[in-house]
Amino acid sequence: MEPKNKSLKAMSEEEKVNYANMAKSHTLRARQLLEEDRLHCAMRELKEAQRYLCMLQNNPSPSSRM
Repeated sequence: MEPKNKSLKAMSEEEKVNYANMAKSHTLRARQLLEEDRLHCAMRELKEAQRYLCMLQNNPSPSSRM
């Protein structure tokens, strides 16, 4: 049985690892910015991390749904 939505391509393991690493990198950067009391910048980094996690799950990011 084929998936109904053929526009979603299967993600390779390498792509999954890359997205996970990017999300981790942005999350760690956000933590560093929080320690420097740079909340606005940290929030931007967390949004970027969330975008990569959504891509990893093959879902559109919340910001792209608006």
